[in-house]
Amino acid sequence: MISRRAQHEMRSDLTKFFSSFFREYEQKTTNGMFDLSIGNVCGIPAVEETLLTALKHVGQKVSRLTKYPGTQGYFPLNQKIAELVKRETKKTVNPEDIILTNGALDGLYQLFYTMCNPGDYFYYCSPSFPYWSPADKAGVKSSVVVYKNPFDYAHTYGSIFQKKVQQNKLIKLAVVNEPHNPIGKSLEPEQIKILRDTANDNDVQIVLDEVYRSFAPEKKWIGESFDNAVMVDSFSKRFGMPGLRLGFIHAPKEIVPYVRAGMANQVVGMNMLTALVADSVLETALTTNFTKFIAREIARRQSKLDNALRKISSYGVVTHRPEGGIYRLLAVDELVENNKMDALTVCQQLEKHHVKAVPGIKLFADGTDPVRSPKILRLSVGGEPHTEEAGEKIVEAIEEIARGS
Repeated sequence: MISRRAQHEMRSDLTKFFSSFFREYEQKTTNGMFDLSIGNVCGIPAVEETLLTALKHVGQKVSRLTKYPGTQGYFPLNQKIAELVKRETKKTVNPEDIILTNGALDGLYQLFYTMCNPGDYFYYCSPSFPYWSPADKAGVKSSVVVYKNPFDYAHTYGSIFQKKVQQNKLIKLAVVNEPHNPIGKSLEPEQIKILRDTANDNDVQIVLDEVYRSFAPEKKWIGESFDNAVMVDSFSKRFGMPGLRLGFIHAPKEIVPYVRAGMANQVVGMNMLTALVADSVLETALTTNFTKFIAREIARRQSKLDNALRKISSYGVVTHRPEGGIYRLLAVDELVENNKMDALTVCQQLEKHHVKAVPGIKLFADGTDPVRSPKILRLSVGGEPHTEEAGEKIVEAIEEIARGS
């Protein structure tokens, strides 16, 4: 018999969300298969070359590996992160206000653990990154808007937040992901203003999930609109190195000691080998156009995919080109209704045409009402350089479905 504790932990299980990624390097892609399911940035030679240089660099500092890193992290790396943030956002950052974490997911958990009490709520939308998992582990409940049309996000997210806060005074934290994963859209200025004012009036902490900021076209940084927002970022997407398991938090000075204390009660610090590798990678990023090169390659892949996907709108498929990030959604509600199937079947049809994608069912927490959920597929250009060819295969599959063959 499963214990109540185990049942609680199972609600937070990420296996369904990440299962296809666990095996991505264990299974060789068959000849002619296009993989638009991989949820990280890879297949970029410059990334692998930079990582190889970083590993050689670590070999010269092996004595550091015999010491505990501590929850303060690795200060030279903190300094470089602060410089990078300032360069990208124009915001001056104190290295001592940066907290290194074991990936962004761990950073999110630390924020839920620190800023909320068990039984409190946090606000986010679905489909999205599985924020519900670290929140659930911290005993924090979800106040979630499930978008029937995900592309409504940009002009409704703040307004819905305002209504939910009026109805539920236990909402203590709200996540803002810009550009949104996997919707690929950024909030309209009016929605940002509503979010800010509502949070300020109701003492709700804003957390900015910024893992895709470097992939967004240059524009005003959303953090300028929030006085005391906490920033979470990750090396996984920004540098295409998810194996490093490195994230970081930047928080207002008065909050930092509390987050560090929460971490100290659970871990002695992040992996020092990871810190040394990241330190070398950031040295490259700060002295070259490495980061912009990655962003340009992802934008190129998105553009190539877009060239093909423009052809499927007449078949009842809605897909807006993202404003940043590696993902793209196909909303196939009309297609599946007209052909009496579901989004999972569409995904299976794509695989017959040698294209791997992720069915929308994997993007929602267990228990989400399927009737309320959009019929979507998620594509990722992160690990697939041949996106134009993949897009043509998608068009072939959609046309075949529409013909009923």
